Amino acid sequence: MNRVATCPRCKTVYELDEDDMGHLMECECGAALFACRTRSLDVFEMWCKACGNDHQVRGVDVGREIEADCGRTICVPSVLLRLPIGDRELATRANAEWQHRRGAGVGPEAHGRRPARHPSNTASTAVESKAAKHAEGGKVTGGQVTGGTRAVAYSAKPGGISLRSEGMSQIPSDNIAEHGRARELASDVGGQVRKTSPSKRHLGATLGMGAVVAFLVSAVVMFLLRVPPSQKRAKRSKATGQSVISDGKPLRNDPELQPGMVVVGDGVGLLSDNLGLSGLPATKVADAIGPDRDGGNYLLPPPTIYALPAPKKTRDRIAVQTSKSAFPSLQIAMDAAFEKYGRVQKLKEKADASGLQPDVDAYQQAIGGTIGVIEQVHQLAVAKSAKKETATTRYLLAFLYLKAGMLPEAAVMGEAVARWGELDDPSTKEAGLIALAATQELSDTHWGDAEDLGELRQMERIAKILQSRWPDDRQIDLIWMNIGYLYEAFNQPMNAVRTYENISQSSENFRTAVLASGMAEWNALRHQQAANGITIGRENWKRVKQRLAKGLRLVEKDASPLMVDHVVARLALAQIDLIGGNPEMAEEWLTVEPPALLSSIRVRENDEEESKLLVDEALARQLYEVLFQARHEQGDTEGATQAIEDLAELVGDSGEELATRRISILKSAFENLKQKDDIQEADFESAKKIFNVLVKDSSVVPTATLLWLGESWAQIGEHIHSVEQAEKSELAEEAARMAAELFDVAIKRNDFPQESLQAAQLRRIELLRRCGEVMQSLKQIEDMLANEPRVFTLQIAAAQCLQQVAVEYERSSDLLAAIEGPSGFS
Repeated sequence: MNRVATCPRCKTVYELDEDDMGHLMECECGAALFACRTRSLDVFEMWCKACGNDHQVRGVDVGREIEADCGRTICVPSVLLRLPIGDRELATRANAEWQHRRGAGVGPEAHGRRPARHPSNTASTAVESKAAKHAEGGKVTGGQVTGGTRAVAYSAKPGGISLRSEGMSQIPSDNIAEHGRARELASDVGGQVRKTSPSKRHLGATLGMGAVVAFLVSAVVMFLLRVPPSQKRAKRSKATGQSVISDGKPLRNDPELQPGMVVVGDGVGLLSDNLGLSGLPATKVADAIGPDRDGGNYLLPPPTIYALPAPKKTRDRIAVQTSKSAFPSLQIAMDAAFEKYGRVQKLKEKADASGLQPDVDAYQQAIGGTIGVIEQVHQLAVAKSAKKETATTRYLLAFLYLKAGMLPEAAVMGEAVARWGELDDPSTKEAGLIALAATQELSDTHWGDAEDLGELRQMERIAKILQSRWPDDRQIDLIWMNIGYLYEAFNQPMNAVRTYENISQSSENFRTAVLASGMAEWNALRHQQAANGITIGRENWKRVKQRLAKGLRLVEKDASPLMVDHVVARLALAQIDLIGGNPEMAEEWLTVEPPALLSSIRVRENDEEESKLLVDEALARQLYEVLFQARHEQGDTEGATQAIEDLAELVGDSGEELATRRISILKSAFENLKQKDDIQEADFESAKKIFNVLVKDSSVVPTATLLWLGESWAQIGEHIHSVEQAEKSELAEEAARMAAELFDVAIKRNDFPQESLQAAQLRRIELLRRCGEVMQSLKQIEDMLANEPRVFTLQIAAAQCLQQVAVEYERSSDLLAAIEGPSGFS
């Protein structure tokens, strides 16, 4: 008999004993493994050292030498080490050890050598200590590999906990063939079936089905009511006292455009470079798009990273009382098993009714005793190759194991019944649901490596068994949806996509699955972009767009009410079109009927329009960010401005974000005015309207921003003069007037740098003269010359003003003063 088994993770080879079956082991790589027989498996994977690959072999070929796909002759083992099994402590240690080995570059070949060992006395002491600890708690647990070559296992027995060290000895991988023998053995469930009296398993069928279905329905309800990614991100932000904007950066809790805010952007010092005035502080145009964006490109916000689910508290395992009863026949043994099982059900009803601890203790003690008896009956049924009795006892054990907190055992037994049980027996499918429930509870309580979700893969295998044997059961679709949600919760969206694809087009859940699949793949692409810094390829986002659009059409064609998932999907489609260079379509996803998305949402629970869909503020900000950018890229200044105003009305006009968006719009409006030879009054008024909103409370506008605004208006006025648009002279004067007022406000600020004061005053003097306020300009020059009479620049400015006054008012004295140089003013 070939009792050689390989660790599925590190490929270390071990030889197991009969007593190791059904126990939990820990490999030297840290992996928590469950030892089981392969004869009862239809197909399993066996590792071949020659080619380094896994090959699928049949359980009926146990003990035979077969030719693998690689051409190598291998002996099919009778035992198997399976993942994932174990408690959280073992799983966590396994993950840490595996990550260490992977980082050190240790591969499967490294395990062929003799592993590093701890001193034997240390290993023995550790195991004995752990055994004593579990003995005090009355728990049954597995063993661990210690010293590198021996496994010490312990199990609960009537006399206490006994240690053994003769099992699971490690052997060199080159000697695998020596331990295998070409022996043909009968299947443990094969042979002639003896006739027995009608089965009594119906005693617990209803209770088993009710418990499992309730567990499954609760998981599905959690999926359907899950919080969307944007809401989770917003809730996490609120917990830390921050707000979240569309690009994921926290907002400062300061008023709009704080006085100390640094205005940065395209790096051009407008005053110093363009006007030849060296004394002014450098003013740089504000860029609301962010340091990593071009003004015309939309930057996707960072993807949602879920906080890994907190492990739930593990249920205490009920101690199993080993039975040593002697049964003269299998039928008498089955009758005894059903009698014990029926007593458990009565004690459960009593404990549920009274709620008293003594009744609960009696119920749990009865479960442990009943498991011991049924395990003995199951061994007898297997020995006699009685298929029906074997399936019956496995179903009873699966249910009782689940009640006793023995989750790995429940999963194994339930899967076996679901795989090979009779289709027309209701308990066959119930056993599969029990296995599914046990595996999900294992995932909730025992996961140790978020990158290696063995429990979820096991749930997939069970779901595939159920789907292949009961393809018309609608409940299977909900199982797939639940597994997909669990993958997303562990930040594995591509595995979620693969899971959602198991739902057929004829299913009523198909449209929901398509939409969820599209969102999961979109999230996966954004994860890749954030991790690798690689732009999402055109083919990728086109594929995602097609899937999302298809799912959205399916869910909206029946005039179903607007839901948050629909809003998130439309936002994703708008984002895809925006980064794909189609801002017109991006705008349509958010504004065109149906459902006129932006007019159908609210962010406050106490909103008067209760018919609107309630969404969190972070999601609303992302929607309007896309709309703003789409209109901005189309050159629709008025529309972009309206988007900002609508957002301000929806969430409240506060925070730096809205101000920077207005500055971005204003920047584009200014550039548009300065580049046109034929300036339209409508464009001028549009820019002025945005400007008025921005500076309605100038006290909160930073000094640097005031200077930038003032110089921008000054350059617009000069541009109008340069293109000689006489009919637009009033616009030029108005631009100069607004610029002069902005410089005046900035100069009077306490934080204005004194070394730049004179240059700013000269600029304001020039602007006053250009807007027709010549006398006010002269008054400013007079005040400055009184303090600094020898400033040549001021004398030139005064001469220009006197010349303008003399020409306009026909005053020869002022003209003479302008020619000879001002010594005073008439």
